[in-house]
Amino acid sequence: SVIMDGRDIGTVILPNADLKIFLVASPEARAKRRYAELCAKGVETTEEAVMREMEERDRNDASRAVAPCVKAADAILLDNSNMTLEGTADAIVNLLNRKSELIKSGRFYMRMHHIFAGIVRFFQRIHIHGAENVPMKGGVLLCSNHIAIRDPFLIAASVRRPVRYLAKKELFSVPVIRQGIRALGAVPVDRGNNDVAALRTSIDLLKLGEAVSLFPQGHRYPGVDPATTPRKNGAALIAYRAKVPVIPVCIKVKNVKYGFLRRKDIYIGKPIPYEELGFVHGGPVEYEAATDKIFSEIVALGGYGKSGGKPK
Repeated sequence: SVIMDGRDIGTVILPNADLKIFLVASPEARAKRRYAELCAKGVETTEEAVMREMEERDRNDASRAVAPCVKAADAILLDNSNMTLEGTADAIVNLLNRKSELIKSGRFYMRMHHIFAGIVRFFQRIHIHGAENVPMKGGVLLCSNHIAIRDPFLIAASVRRPVRYLAKKELFSVPVIRQGIRALGAVPVDRGNNDVAALRTSIDLLKLGEAVSLFPQGHRYPGVDPATTPRKNGAALIAYRAKVPVIPVCIKVKNVKYGFLRRKDIYIGKPIPYEELGFVHGGPVEYEAATDKIFSEIVALGGYGKSGGKPK
């Protein structure tokens, strides 16, 4: 392992680094720090002059043709404007420890995936369409229709990278189950706390480059055309906060209901770039519009909604 610091480390030198952090601070905070350093060295200047020089340097670094100083797409943005040096170091160490845990659990996840995914696909009669649309690295939010409790397992068996799910905290009190789901990267969530913890955890995982799967409907709807079901805006809010693309996934099964040896088609659509979700400042109106866009892609993948049904 190695820790490297530099303006183009994440984009040029180590583009495949496990953890990338793009450290920023407000111009005022940076100028104040630099001014204090120069004063300690006996250099005569002003904070205003220091800020002008820094802003000019930033413009040159960001616009240069070779190795510009820009944030890598999969880097975590860390603003330390209001942090001390020690606080910044602690924040970075916390991110590193969390990422190390995810890498470790991801390796175990993939070992189990190699053993069991094929078995699940065979006995569940899963046919996958568009598996190549899931990138192997980087934070992505997978959004699917929800039919039954087995849906997360069908999606996990269809995707060739670890997929993180949120599990109710009660499961973590059962010794054997607790060890297994922790090893697979599941995260405990207190559902009685208005799902605030679930939203925050999902955002953190996505910022750390993980694939997270959510169901915009919020509940299971067996036997119901998903185009006619209500949906919640949580997935859109998470995408907005994490600044990640959304991958629509549709579970297609006869009569929208699982049956013995009934074929299941998993349709994985092309990623919807964050820029195409229509976010400007966030808020309920934008979240609802983004949710409609995401879910319309989901139902279109499976050919649902052709009867003209409307969400209830």
